[in-house]
Amino acid sequence: MLIDTFEALAPNGPSLEFISGSIIFIGDNVSTSEPALTVPPAGNTLTVDLGSVINVADANPGFDQNDTIVYELVARVVELPANVSGTVLNNSVNLDFFGGSETANVDVEIVEPVLGVSKRFTDLTEGVATIEVVLSNSGNAAGYETGFSDEFDETFWVPGSLNAVELPPGFELSESSTGLVTTVTLQTAGAPSKAEEVLDPGEAITVVFTMQLRDGGVVGVNQIDNTVDATTSSLPGSDSAERIYTADATDSLFFAELALRKRWTGPNNPALPGDTIRYRLELENSGAAAATEVLISDQPFAPALFQTGSVAGGGGTVVIGNSPGDELIEVSFTSIAAGTTVVVEYDVLVPLPYPDGLSQAEQLVNQAAADSREQRGSVSDDPDTADPDDATIVTVLADPLMTVAKDDQIQSTGPGDTIEYRIQYGNVGNQNATGV
Repeated sequence: MLIDTFEALAPNGPSLEFISGSIIFIGDNVSTSEPALTVPPAGNTLTVDLGSVINVADANPGFDQNDTIVYELVARVVELPANVSGTVLNNSVNLDFFGGSETANVDVEIVEPVLGVSKRFTDLTEGVATIEVVLSNSGNAAGYETGFSDEFDETFWVPGSLNAVELPPGFELSESSTGLVTTVTLQTAGAPSKAEEVLDPGEAITVVFTMQLRDGGVVGVNQIDNTVDATTSSLPGSDSAERIYTADATDSLFFAELALRKRWTGPNNPALPGDTIRYRLELENSGAAAATEVLISDQPFAPALFQTGSVAGGGGTVVIGNSPGDELIEVSFTSIAAGTTVVVEYDVLVPLPYPDGLSQAEQLVNQAAADSREQRGSVSDDPDTADPDDATIVTVLADPLMTVAKDDQIQSTGPGDTIEYRIQYGNVGNQNATGV
């Protein structure tokens, strides 16, 4: 008679449950009167009745496999809170026979996957964010059907913009949109026991993908938090006894927030022909991250005359503007830290005389632009007006001032004399006159 005892760690039953049992080998010298009758377990005790066992002596004085019976017992670790990785379950068997008994023990260590996940935004270029997710298994058992879901608020993110950059073999990356939320999902390709789809102990897999922000990355906030939820299973396929393991990780995408303001100063307001106008470009980063690879550009429009060599870079590099023949300005900055403002200045000359026949009013209209690696470009705003993102206007007071004089060049005349008149006219104003 075999009596097998399953260890019970929990008050509501044993930690191992009986699945099946049978004799898988009987030696040539052994016979039994019962075919290993297995009595249904009572509590945590299993009884196997072998009946009468006869071991016929042979010429071999030693003990060998011909003198053995092998009984195979299949048991399952019960889904209990106490059954966690590292727990050791004891299984003891007692063999009772006429004239004595023997006992043997075996320990069963429970192994489990330990799922880990990390997430980080690794790049932001022109409103396209690169996301890296690493799934790891630091446990002592394999994880199956490993995957994750990652939700992106469509207030900030463009649905349909998912692009897979790095994907391990055996996995698929997809997206779906419901209720103004785009969900990016990683899942195995459908062969749960295939080696490349199993997350082995000590293994890590890396997934890299990109998502597009709305409005070129100018989303009106300084920070977007994003969480990925990962899962793996203790068993391949669908099994009621499987244990699902979860992990999550959050990272934040911080933004620069650039605002470009353009002002002017000069000796007169309104400006007069012949005045030198000093433009001041103020680029402020009010965001939570540095702006990198920043370029400020501006091209004065006629009739303003750009003054080559007048550009003050404000700590940046003057790319265009201070060399002979330059007609515009470009100033670059490697980085503009959060909470920092840079200032660029340059001069234009109001022409004297001021040209006539222009289609626009007598004013200089101009708007600068700023661009960065992280976000699309934006235009300057005149902070002295209520309108947003409007051009900076310099009103010019310019008028032609016509004069005329007529002289007959004589003191007196008489009947029959010829008189020659001389008429003199001119423009003593500060603007050309046409159609005279």
